[in-house]
Order: sequence, then structure tokens, then C-alpha cells
Amino acid sequence: MDGKKKVLYSQAELDEIMNNSGLTDVSAIFESDDESEIDHVEYEVEDDSDMDKDYEQPPSSDDDSEEFMDEQCFQNNIIDEKVQWTNKIIRQRAAKYTNRRGGLSLTEPDEIRALLGLLIFSGGQRDNHLTTREMFSPKTGPPIYRAAMSEDRFCFLLSCLRFDDKDTRAQRQTTDKFAAIRVIWDIFIDNCGKMYVPSETVTVDEQLLAFHGNCPFRMYIPSKPAKYGIKLFLICDSKSKYMLRAIPYLGKEDTQPQARGGINVGHKITKDLTEPYHNRNRNVTTDNWFSSVPLVTDLPHNCGMTLVGTVKANKKEIPQEMKEIRTRMVE
Repeated sequence: MDGKKKVLYSQAELDEIMNNSGLTDVSAIFESDDESEIDHVEYEVEDDSDMDKDYEQPPSSDDDSEEFMDEQCFQNNIIDEKVQWTNKIIRQRAAKYTNRRGGLSLTEPDEIRALLGLLIFSGGQRDNHLTTREMFSPKTGPPIYRAAMSEDRFCFLLSCLRFDDKDTRAQRQTTDKFAAIRVIWDIFIDNCGKMYVPSETVTVDEQLLAFHGNCPFRMYIPSKPAKYGIKLFLICDSKSKYMLRAIPYLGKEDTQPQARGGINVGHKITKDLTEPYHNRNRNVTTDNWFSSVPLVTDLPHNCGMTLVGTVKANKKEIPQEMKEIRTRMVE
């Protein structure tokens, strides 16, 4: 080509050039004052017809990761719910004082985000065992606490923080024990599923979140490290351990035969958790609390999924010949 160059542009590069230059015609990009150095220009358009339309490209930098997490997990509708009901409590408490101090002022979305950021940071630093005096101390505490807000404001916001309308909570709790955080919980779990496309293998299991407060569905499981807490049923990506969905255990009422359609409790929970991934040719791994012969039969035929798991020997579906492990011949 007589020493001339060949330039290859992708569709993404063309879009970026056009956006930065304000051009609307692709051919205008290829005009050059020094045409002797360029023989011709080619550009290609990537075919993404086979890609998963639900997939969202992961962020490429730490700054993008923070913005991505903020937009997906702490969306404005979640923050606005907290601000609305927290301010209602602040107004009620402020009405009791004739001389209102600055610490009784109403909160705003940025302050709630700062409060949540401090709570997440304290958990990452393992400062949850410290008192607020130690956390906000100029001598022993990290500067980030004092830079965000004062200790008095931090404690005041925690005492006023609400996720729903307390005046109507009792009525809603008659049909939903999770009413205190149901709205925000549903938004958060929905965002968790939208943020990530799992690999070909997922896992369903349970987790006990340590909690010693007053709660009608708090459980005691002596085999767990925390022993007391709130039990969650989770589905996670087997490779990244990312939580895709979660269902809280709210008591025996939700596990009655009429509530689960006559099927096994583990069977129903597994189908509910894996519902967004039915007919996607994925495999789910469970332990013997969830696994059963009807579930193994149901998932491939009706849900387009396969299952790997252990089964308790006392299940009625297990043939007696398979239970006789000592006398059974191995071929």
C-alpha cells in the first residue's frame, strides 16, 4: 500500500469520537489534512444479538464501582423512603422542645447516605464492638467519622431512623410480619437481581443473621455460631458468592401446607428463589434440607434447571434397597 496506514475503528470508538466532536456523519470523521499517510479507514459493528440483554457491563474502575453500587443498591427511592419516615420521627421529637437545637434539624438524602456509609465502614473496620465515644474520639477513632458528622448527630439519627410509617405498621403487620422494612427490602432484593447475571451454577442455602433484639420471628439454632438471629434463605452465584435473592423466614405460618401448595418446604423455597432463572439451563446446588426426589424431578421437567444435592436417608422416596448400605453389593 506504498507505506500508507490502515486504520480500524470499532463501533464504540466511533461513538466516542462522534460524541466528543459533535459530528453526526460517520464519513466526516475520516477527513484528514494529511491524507497521504492514511490509505483507507474501516470500521466494524459488533453483533451483540446473542448476548444476554439483562447483562449490565461491570464497572471498570473503583470510582465507577462506587457509583454503580450507589445507583443500584441505594437508589433514590430507597433513600427517599428513609428520609420521609425518619423526618416524621424527628418532627415528633423536636415538637417536645421549645428551644430547638441544631441537632434536631431535619435530615436529607445526602446525610442519610453519609450515615449508611459510616455504618458500612464501621462494619468493614470491625468497629461494631466500640462505643460511639471511642469511634468519634480524636485520639483513637478514624477521622472519617468526625468528618461526616458529630457523635451527637450520629446517635440522634440512629435513634430516629425509620423505614416505614410507624403509625400504620401495626395494621400492616397483621398480614405481613416483615412490614417494618418490606418496601425497602423488596426494592433492594430486586436491585440485587438486576445488578448481576450469575454463572451456570447457583447455590441455595440458609443463613442465620445474628440478632438478639425483640422480633416475632427470631430463631434459636444451637448449631449455628450466632445461635440467635433472623434466618434468611439465599440463592447465590456459586463462583462469585454474590447474593442474587433472599427470602426471610417469618415463622411457621408461611410453611403450612396450604401456604406452600402441599409440597415440601425446601421444595417451595428452592423454586421461589430460582424462579428468575427458570428455563435458563442453570444448575442449582442444595443441601439435604432442601433436596428431595420430587424437587429433583420437578426442576428439569418444569423449570429447565438441573439439581445437585444430598438427600436424607429417611426420605420416604428413597428405596429400601438403597438404604441397606452394609449388605448392598457394589457393582
